Amino acid sequence: MYTVQISDEISKQIEDKVDDIINSIREKSRKLLNTCNTYDEATSKLGEYITSCCDAESRSISSSLYFDLYSQFSQSRLFSNPELVNEFYALDMRNYLNENCRFNLNDNFSYSSKDRQKYSISIGVGIAIIGSAISIALSLPLGTIPSVLVGAIAYPVTFKTVQNRNIEKYLVDVELYLKRLKSTFMTWVNSFEDCYSETINDLMCKVGLINI
Repeated sequence: MYTVQISDEISKQIEDKVDDIINSIREKSRKLLNTCNTYDEATSKLGEYITSCCDAESRSISSSLYFDLYSQFSQSRLFSNPELVNEFYALDMRNYLNENCRFNLNDNFSYSSKDRQKYSISIGVGIAIIGSAISIALSLPLGTIPSVLVGAIAYPVTFKTVQNRNIEKYLVDVELYLKRLKSTFMTWVNSFEDCYSETINDLMCKVGLINI
């Protein structure tokens, strides 16, 4: 039976690439928190970015995986069998793997907080705001925007002025998602190896080399 394993050099390169993807998404999430007016908007745009980023980068990783595994196969004694080599090229292994071992992102990022629309308190000139007034403002039903509250004006703002606890909660959810995403990427790399091995073994069986 033919088996393959990603070389240590390529494995390290891929792990670094996945870390770059994770860091890029993390940085993007923080930027969105500073430019979007609601968590829903930030989540939607982050989801679009994640899909685009993972699609592009997974194609790059797929190419690295393929050429590493092809290099190993071409240097093996199996490659001296012309019938097997002909079947290999006839299959068009690279496109075959792209179709049958594509990275699929089926876990969308979502923010768990129910309080998605945020408000901030603007303190009027010369007016002192007591803690209870702020608490009242922050506990108002979703969608309620009082024009005046004990001399303070409540209004929708960007996330630069939103409560820190809510921003941190959002970022915690991002980190949990990124942890799952990294695990998904590494699982996919392993499945790519398995798919390559299984395909070579199928070709060996086809040409009568299964017992080699």
